Amino acid sequence: MRGSDPKWQSEGGYAIAEALIALAIIALMTGLVFQAITQLGSTTIQTGERRHAYLLARSIMAGATVSTQGAPMPPTGSDNGFAWRITFAPYRSELGSALALEQVSVVVSDETTGRPLAKLDSLKIKP
Repeated sequence: MRGSDPKWQSEGGYAIAEALIALAIIALMTGLVFQAITQLGSTTIQTGERRHAYLLARSIMAGATVSTQGAPMPPTGSDNGFAWRITFAPYRSELGSALALEQVSVVVSDETTGRPLAKLDSLKIKP
């Protein structure tokens, strides 16, 4: 009879312990997979935000460096949750350029957190 044989009773205890260890390993692996998927999703969102900010910075830089007859670009603004800022500073070349240049910087940041997402620098001929 199984119930009275001590050999069967000792093997039953090992089977339960092995099953519990297997369940613990499965739970641990499931947790790691879930964490990896969650991190991948947040990384994808951040990459999309940085791409949008970079494209916005390029557009603003194009508008700030091209001379137009209309009104100049405002120094700050916002667009779809992104805040941007343009700064102009005199550019001094060590080569002594005959052209008067100024450095143009565009910084695009997250409007809610203020975290910078993209920064572009360029030179512009002073009008």
